[in-house]
Amino acid sequence: MISKNIQLSSIDNYNKINELRILNNSIKHSIKAKPSYQKNIREFQNKENLKYQDFLDFYTRVESSIMRFISSLLRKIESDLYNFNENRLIN
Repeated sequence: MISKNIQLSSIDNYNKINELRILNNSIKHSIKAKPSYQKNIREFQNKENLKYQDFLDFYTRVESSIMRFISSLLRKIESDLYNFNENRLIN
């Protein structure tokens, strides 16, 4: 969100949402999970073949982070739109 001067990595629960994004992109572009990011997702580490339960365990861990991430992002966008300090008013 460069145009809004919002650093996504600073938003609450970014890491879990980023894992979800990476997994989603992998599923979208490939039938198999790629080892390069498989090692970064706790539930997939050291697994030869991923099973339904592995995906379910992962989603269970990140599910509650989704709304917290969106809420945090919303607060930052609102702040950018409606909160003006003196420096922003001058520029």
